[in-house]
Amino acid sequence: MTEYEQLHAAIESRIASDPQLRALRKKISQGTATLAESSKYTQLCAQIMGQKLSGQVLGLSDREGVCTQLLRDRYSDVNQVCEQVMRSVDERAGIAMNPRHAAFPAERVQQLVHSLTDPTVSDETIQRRANTGAANVAISFHDDFVDENAAFRSDAGYECYITRVVGGASCPWCSTMAGRFRYDWEEMPEDIFRRHDNCTCTVTFEQGAFRQDVWSKHSWQAPETGAGAPPPKVFSKEEADRLEQERLSEYRGLIHEQNYTISPKDKVNAFSVNRKLVNSKEYHDKFEGLTQHKAANENIYQQSKRLLEHRDGKESESLIVVDSKTGISITDNFKNSDEQFKTGLTAEQYGLVQNHNGNFIMLHNHPESVRPSGTDILTLWKEKKADSSIILGHDGTVYVLSDMNRDIPLDKIYEDEYNKCIDMNFPKEFAIIKATDKLYETGAFSFQER
Repeated sequence: MTEYEQLHAAIESRIASDPQLRALRKKISQGTATLAESSKYTQLCAQIMGQKLSGQVLGLSDREGVCTQLLRDRYSDVNQVCEQVMRSVDERAGIAMNPRHAAFPAERVQQLVHSLTDPTVSDETIQRRANTGAANVAISFHDDFVDENAAFRSDAGYECYITRVVGGASCPWCSTMAGRFRYDWEEMPEDIFRRHDNCTCTVTFEQGAFRQDVWSKHSWQAPETGAGAPPPKVFSKEEADRLEQERLSEYRGLIHEQNYTISPKDKVNAFSVNRKLVNSKEYHDKFEGLTQHKAANENIYQQSKRLLEHRDGKESESLIVVDSKTGISITDNFKNSDEQFKTGLTAEQYGLVQNHNGNFIMLHNHPESVRPSGTDILTLWKEKKADSSIILGHDGTVYVLSDMNRDIPLDKIYEDEYNKCIDMNFPKEFAIIKATDKLYETGAFSFQER
């Protein structure tokens, strides 16, 4: 065996027999470990490597070559462990982003290994450098992974935070680095990723909320009907007729008796409805020719204003489902929808839609007035009784999706483009945008901006 192979085998044997490392490996393989635990794993392995290297460094004929290869081993192991932990953490948080390996710090490694052949220092200094110096470089591989992934995700639009915890006996210098900081080089301590010899600080990062990307918001979602979720309620013909008549009586007078308007508000914000436009004849004209039925167009116009008045100045969305021929409401979720930038129906509400005798049109609002999302398009594609989907921007824009060709597999087209972007290490939000663009490119539906 070569010098490297002998030393490598001794290090791996010691790592495999260490009880703390065995416990950490188990948590990592089970997908329950945190980045703090991968940091502890990295430190323990680095210390073992440093101790073994220090004990044999004076007898090595190729100190630089052996040390470089041992550090490459540590680099590979640390990044694989961190990737495994990061994927598990992301999965628990519902995040779909591929972890990134930091580049191998060739210059830093070269400086260390070259110092092991310095003829001007004592053997004790060489051994100390081989021990604590090599361990310090190996520990920094974990810090590099944290830095790389925090930077990438911060650039992708996420709020990321770096946390440094002082380990063991407190060092005055390390104490100045300790704390939790938003990933921003103007806010973080300049040396937050630096270490001194024998430093046992733990450096991790957390991924927070996505800073709003207006193109990636999901909108209309029918309730889940798989295992564990309540199925749509199936009504008898008598029940369905009775409920439909109740809804008809509630909105029967919309055309002649009710003219909804956007009322003045005390406060105006980024989600306020363009009151002047929506209350104008210009806005009314946007609904002419929407369907073949003049009465339906008028009712959809009134329902749209009713919806915008309900959500004026708010980030949340609401949904109304109306009959395609009359424009009269089948159901709405005004009383149970208060989520930011998305909306959906309860199982009972969805049951009303499914039991409705005829086709329907979906209306919902976009507080940021953005184009229909991929979810909007795929929902219309999946709902075979849906003639169109109308999206109401708070700025007065009316988007219309219609004439859906359901023979084109839009779900597969979307999924393939999304997965292609994820495989190329693009962030989830970028993948959503590109997959949505691909749906628009298919020509499978008509899209109007009124």
